[in-house]
Amino acid sequence: AAITSAGLVVGTVTVAFSSTVPSGNVISESPAAGTLVVAGSVVNLVVSTGPGGTPAVVSVTPNPATGLSNTFVLTFSDTAGNASLNHVGAIFNPAASASSSCYVLYYPAVNLLYLLNNAGSASTKITPGSGTLSNSQCTINGSGTSVVKAGNNLTLNLAVTASSTYTGKQSIFMYADDNSS
Repeated sequence: AAITSAGLVVGTVTVAFSSTVPSGNVISESPAAGTLVVAGSVVNLVVSTGPGGTPAVVSVTPNPATGLSNTFVLTFSDTAGNASLNHVGAIFNPAASASSSCYVLYYPAVNLLYLLNNAGSASTKITPGSGTLSNSQCTINGSGTSVVKAGNNLTLNLAVTASSTYTGKQSIFMYADDNSS
């Protein structure tokens, strides 16, 4: 109201997490307050959504896996709600390493699932529910993979088949990252 009553126009309004500015209040504006501008000028705002949430790994089943093919139920959460999760990941490998592993990433905002290549330096992607992803360690069956979002939780039902040469004990490393990180 103060912007329009001063003869200015509200331009782009973006939102951002802030631990110091309460939700709904302006974090910054451009041009900055106190800058002389002509009537009708556009003022862009960044508005606080309040502090970000805390992402967490909740659980995985089965753990340990049995046989070459399993549908893993990977559950993640965020105290600010599941929509605050930027991406979640799981590494199936003896060590938390991207190379020579079955390293899977899921980005909820765009509903894309990625599998890193053998070097851990590039990836291919699919939408859960269709397609397959493969490297030398595993194959992700997209048609057997699904995502369930409820409240603070995001559950990734991930259909994984280990290659017959990917033998030995494989640990499951999981992580979650949210939009405030």
